[in-house]
Amino acid sequence: MHQPKQSRRTFSTAPENGPDLPEYPSYNYHRRREGPHVRSAWREQATSDETRYAQIKHNLLISSLNDPRYFIGESKWTTRAWTYQEGLLSRRRLVFTDEQVYYECYGMYCCEALDLPLREMHIKSHQHFKKCFCTLDYMGIFPRGVGGNAWEVIGRIQEYSKRSLVNPSDILNGILGILRAFEDSVFRVRHCVGVPILPPPMKTTRREAQTGKTSSDHSVAGLFLGLCWCTTRPSSRLPGFPS
Repeated sequence: MHQPKQSRRTFSTAPENGPDLPEYPSYNYHRRREGPHVRSAWREQATSDETRYAQIKHNLLISSLNDPRYFIGESKWTTRAWTYQEGLLSRRRLVFTDEQVYYECYGMYCCEALDLPLREMHIKSHQHFKKCFCTLDYMGIFPRGVGGNAWEVIGRIQEYSKRSLVNPSDILNGILGILRAFEDSVFRVRHCVGVPILPPPMKTTRREAQTGKTSSDHSVAGLFLGLCWCTTRPSSRLPGFPS
């Protein structure tokens, strides 16, 4: 059973219109699209195949590469179910797009095309970017961790369910790593064959919060809460178990 734990880094290729890749996390060789360049820009006029530029007095303005976050968001890699937990559980991600390389970890992000003032973008301790350069839940493209509370496991399951699988029987194995991450976290969210056992909406006692243990009544109620789901559009029943 393929159940990855939280990994230190992930290397991925995200071609814009690449071929269908194998279902399990892997790497493939893909020819990079030639990036913008200027050939004798001071003397010759650039052709249609070269970078668009404009010269204003002694300044040369050059069109840079496209935002790598767009290519990653529109790539085949983001539609595959197996790569969802690959990107979510990795602390460091190095993504090769058609044009450039993009790097992101829990503390920062950068790409080839832009020479960002990374020191100035960090806080004084240099542990991560300042708040103005990221959001509360996302550093760049990827979220920081699996979630900020126990109920966010529902959002992770919803995001995973939108992705495609070649083998429908892998539907549970493809998300076991994320479910294990919630179980090992401070939230202690367990699951029963992929159905999360959610904490009760009311506050738990101080003893339960310290030990991470809840009563059997809470566990049964949490399982019932995890079963309260519906589909937003018609879908086909999966063969085998779970269905």
